[in-house]
Amino acid sequence: IGTALSDSSTSTPAARSTDPVSAFARRVVAGKVLACKLVVAVAERHLRDLAEGGARGLRFDRAAAEYGINFFGFLRHNKGELAGRVVALEPWERFAIGSIFGWMRADGTRRFRTAYLEIPKKNGKSLIAAGVGLYGLVADRELGSEVYSVATKREQARIVFGTAHDMVWASPELRGMVTTLKLNLSVDRTGSKFEPLAAEEKSADGLNQHFVTVDELHRH
Repeated sequence: IGTALSDSSTSTPAARSTDPVSAFARRVVAGKVLACKLVVAVAERHLRDLAEGGARGLRFDRAAAEYGINFFGFLRHNKGELAGRVVALEPWERFAIGSIFGWMRADGTRRFRTAYLEIPKKNGKSLIAAGVGLYGLVADRELGSEVYSVATKREQARIVFGTAHDMVWASPELRGMVTTLKLNLSVDRTGSKFEPLAAEEKSADGLNQHFVTVDELHRH
């Protein structure tokens, strides 16, 4: 999948001006997308940092952003009337995913280590979280990657994990790569795993997490 997605680090000013992340930010700032003040502030920051972030060692890598966005093209819906169809991210979802994976520091590491998304019910929260978790499992070039779906209760933690589990089965590309068990997804080639984890577990010793998705954060 890493080869298929083609993660080139080349990103010219002209290319950046037409990427889906920046395009959405411009529409928000221009008032063409209804958004709350926090979303407007994030969009303004994105555009401001495109122009001024270099002085602070920041850069937006369009290829890295689209690498994360395009990964969702390997995933399929697993419920409802869209079951079986390839996931097509909405513009705001592309903005969120592209912002997380596209912004870099001077040393080449990601600028953002924590992302908070507050989404109304029935708007694909579990799908996004599961997709990001699967990205961390198979597409982030991390050997021994540990990915966890976390919640206060075991049943809640299994929701995002279960979505990821079903999405693996629905994807011809992932199904041949990921070993699926009831409470574990693993990639033998890289020694990576994806598991649900609840606050009620007696111990979390020995964890070396690479990606963590936290569901129902307010309950923590």
